[in-house]
This record gives sequence, structure tokens and C-alpha cells, in this order.
Amino acid sequence: MKWIDCICNVLITLLFKKGEIIVSEGDVANSFYIIKKGKVTIIKGEKEVTQMSAGESFGEAALY
Repeated sequence: MKWIDCICNVLITLLFKKGEIIVSEGDVANSFYIIKKGKVTIIKGEKEVTQMSAGESFGEAALY
């Protein structure tokens, strides 16, 4: 089995509504996210830092 098959076998799809918080700063890292559709806004404090869109990922600390 190829490594990509191993990864694909554990992926699940989650849907989030506009404005819903996915993770908060300080949360324990337990998930890695790949954006399939839509946009995710990254906010630090009360300031928007950046936006991410389809194909981008975050939460890589959970992989360690």
C-alpha cells in the first residue's frame, strides 16, 4: 500500500458554516485540515491575518 492510500483511508469530510470557529489559538492540535471548498479566515487576537482557500491546509502540528 502506498503512503497516499494510507492517508486517504483516514480522511473524513467536515462541513463548517460561515462564521463558525474551526480552531482557536491555544487549542490542543489534534486535526490536520485540507480546505476542499470555500475560504478560511485566520484571525490573531482581533486582527485578520490572512485568508486560505481550496487546496491549502493548516493544523500540521497535529501530524507530529
